[in-house]
Amino acid sequence: MSRRAVLLRAQLVEAARRPARTLLTGLAVIVAAFVVFGTVLAYQVTERTVLAGFSGTPAAADLVVTGGDGVSLRTLDAARRLPGVAEAVGRTDAFHEFADDPGAGLSVYADPGSGPLATVRVVQGRYPAAASELAVTRRTVDRLGLGVGETLRLAGAAPDRPVAVTVVGVVDAPDDPGETGYTTEAFAARLGGSDQLRQVEVRLAPGVDPDVVSAALARAASAPGPSASGPSAPGASAAPSERAGAGLVVRAGSEVRRAEADQVSERVQDLFALVTMFVAIAVVAAVLVATSTFRIVFAQRMRQLALLRAVGAPRAGLFRALVVEGAGTGLVAGLAGVLAAYGVGHGLPPVLRGFGLAVASPGHPVAAAVA
Repeated sequence: MSRRAVLLRAQLVEAARRPARTLLTGLAVIVAAFVVFGTVLAYQVTERTVLAGFSGTPAAADLVVTGGDGVSLRTLDAARRLPGVAEAVGRTDAFHEFADDPGAGLSVYADPGSGPLATVRVVQGRYPAAASELAVTRRTVDRLGLGVGETLRLAGAAPDRPVAVTVVGVVDAPDDPGETGYTTEAFAARLGGSDQLRQVEVRLAPGVDPDVVSAALARAASAPGPSASGPSAPGASAAPSERAGAGLVVRAGSEVRRAEADQVSERVQDLFALVTMFVAIAVVAAVLVATSTFRIVFAQRMRQLALLRAVGAPRAGLFRALVVEGAGTGLVAGLAGVLAAYGVGHGLPPVLRGFGLAVASPGHPVAAAVA
C-alpha cells in the first residue's frame, strides 16, 4: 500500500473514531449551505412576488399577444385551437357608468375566473359563464351594497341602450379599489362596443417550443379566415421572443411582466439590488463560518498530525489527505444543506398562500444550487 493511501486511511480511521468532530464540521457546512441557498431562494421568491404584484400578467402566461388597436376575439379563438396551447385567455377593461346613476359605475375586467391564468378567486356564488353576468369584488359589495342575484344597468358602449347585468358571484382580486367587476372576455368586449381585447395570454403545454407557437400565433393573427393553421415545423421558423402578424406582437410572458413591473415602479431594481447584497453577505458569512470551523477542528488534531510527521509522513501527503477529507465532508454536508433549504423554500409558499398571503414559489435555480 502506498504512503499516500496509508495517510488517507489514517485520516478516515481517525474521523470514524471521533465522529463528533466530523459532525461538528459537517453541521457548520450544513448551516452555511442552508443559509446561502435559502437566501438565494428568498431572492427568487421576492423577485417573483414583486413582479407578480406589480404586473397584471399572471406568472403562468408563457406568451402574450398585444397590438396597437387591440387583439380580436377571433385571434383568441384561433390561439385556443393551436396545438401546444394548453390555455388562452383574453384581457380587456373599461369603466362603465351606471345607467341610473351617471358619474358612478364599475371598471369591468375580463378574467377566466379559474385556472393558472386567473387573477381572481371566487369566494361567494359562481363566476360568470355567459353574457350579462358579472362578479364583483368584496370591497365593491361593501361600498355599493351589492349582493349575489342583484341586477345592475350599465351604460355600455351605447348610453341610450343600457345593458342589464346580474351579479352572480363575489371574488377576491389582487387590486380592489371598490368599484370593480369581472366577466367573460366576450361580454367584456361587447360592453366596450367592439370585439377587441387589450391582450391575449397563452399558457403552453409542457415541453412545447415557445418559438413554434409564436410563429403559429403570428400566422393565425394575419389569417383572413376564422380558422388557424397549425404550427410550422421546428426548423422552419427560428425566432426570438417577439413576432408580429397583422399588427400584433407576440412576446414572452416574462418580458411582459418585467416591463409592467418597471412601468409601475422604478424602485423594483433597487429592491432587487438590495436583496442581491444580502445574498452576497450570506455567502461571505457562510465561508467564514465554514473555514473557521475547519480550522478549529484541525487545530484539535495537531497532535495526530505531528505524530504522522514524526513517523515519516510528508507534508504534501498530509495536506492532500486533509483536503480530501474536507472536500468529502463539505460535499455531503453542503448537499444536505441545499436540499434542506430547497424543501423549506418550496414548502413555505403554499403554507403562506393558505393563510391568504400571495407568495410566489422560488422556482428551480439549479446553477445556484450547484455553486
